[in-house]
Amino acid sequence: MKQPLALQDLLRTGHIVQVRINTSHESKGDIELVIPEYLKKDAEVVLEIGYNTAIPIPDLELESNGVSCTLSFNRTPQYCFIPWESITGYGGDAVTALLEELQKGKAKEDEPKLQQSTPKKSSSGRVIRPDWLRVIK
Repeated sequence: MKQPLALQDLLRTGHIVQVRINTSHESKGDIELVIPEYLKKDAEVVLEIGYNTAIPIPDLELESNGVSCTLSFNRTPQYCFIPWESITGYGGDAVTALLEELQKGKAKEDEPKLQQSTPKKSSSGRVIRPDWLRVIK
């Protein structure tokens, strides 16, 4: 179940997720793609979903067999169901934000750990320069 987790991570960014859908995907049993009929004419459709869309989607749910939500098409609400098998990809700012977040996390993990050392001091309190450090004029 990697797709639900991926979409969940993308939605968590707070950005709109563009969901790329194969409209000709064969339905399995009673699980079929539910979108406006005029969109099914195209082989591929991109729908935008998210928790912070201009027109709210209060019923957005990630279910075991797909995504259910009511989307607005020309300001008309339409119930949609997108089976996981119909989803071919994701795009938009959510993907960029998640990749940046992952890169930052990876960068922090890969960052070398600097060891703090206490400089040696002479009896007069002056810092003793290490042998390998030379002053160049």
